[in-house]
Amino acid sequence: MAGIAKNLDGFALEINGWVDHVHLLVRIPAKTSVSDFVGRLKASTSKHINETSGLIKKFGWQEGFGVFSVSASQKDKVARYIQHQVEHHKIETFQDEYVQLLDKHRIEYDSRYVWN
Repeated sequence: MAGIAKNLDGFALEINGWVDHVHLLVRIPAKTSVSDFVGRLKASTSKHINETSGLIKKFGWQEGFGVFSVSASQKDKVARYIQHQVEHHKIETFQDEYVQLLDKHRIEYDSRYVWN
């Protein structure tokens, strides 16, 4: 993913995930919309996985994604959080964590569509 981000003129500061999601701390070029960057990153990574993994079932990302901007003062804290996904998700599920983030940042959402 870091290589693909670089090919898209971005820069991956930290990448890590858990069984059902991935977290990325990336710098996205100002000339590129976040939606375009994420869409191209997802398309390229799924293509790479499907061409190289030998998986019987085709890999694909879910349709949506979530993005939160991070101030420079919080960059190291977010990077540490991403590095410790295994430990973190022993305590809290991704679904609970994500809804808490939406609530914390006062982002309106319809719970019927969050996981589709």
